[in-house]
Amino acid sequence: MERLTADAVWKFTNDPEEVTSSADPGVAAELEVAMAAQAIERTLMGIKTQQLDARTAMLDLERTQQLLAAGGRLSAAADVTQALDNLRSGDANAAGKSLIGTSLDLQRGKSGPADE
Repeated sequence: MERLTADAVWKFTNDPEEVTSSADPGVAAELEVAMAAQAIERTLMGIKTQQLDARTAMLDLERTQQLLAAGGRLSAAADVTQALDNLRSGDANAAGKSLIGTSLDLQRGKSGPADE
């Protein structure tokens, strides 16, 4: 096991602009992926419990698909597109299966930082 040491400087501020200007883009990208995984889970649960109609679920998934594609998560975006196609054809079961796998892969980091 290797041990590394480093000095850290913490700066506290109440200025929102200063906080956002120093945000790490890598951390922001990972946060977006985590939020996409949560959005997929919410949509999946809404479909399963019939609290979301197909139209609302498709709108949610389209937003999530765009977010994933913009973040370079092309395989996850393709899976969401497949789920959208399944919903359009009325096959909520197949859509659910696609979404479960995609959500788990995103949570586990299996889709990688960005698809090459």
